Amino acid sequence: MTAREIPGEFDRRVLVTIQQLEGGAYAPDIAQELERDAGKTVSRGALYTALDRLEERGLVRWRIEDATEERGGLPKRRFEITETTVETVAGP
Repeated sequence: MTAREIPGEFDRRVLVTIQQLEGGAYAPDIAQELERDAGKTVSRGALYTALDRLEERGLVRWRIEDATEERGGLPKRRFEITETTVETVAGP
């Protein structure tokens, strides 16, 4: 991974939060944890942009979960980090 591809501060916080949520990393949960830690609102657009960017870099993957009644029959994406993430965030 080149220096240009190393995640910035917000992306790193997103990665750490996904790791801390251990398998329950849905975007609203990620946002809630980030907001609690930072003490400020995280825009939905910024979060989804970061998640897309991290996926493109191979640091995050996601899978679709079955639809539930609580979500009005809509499915949701569960995010998880990849092995590449551990290596990248840990550094050399």
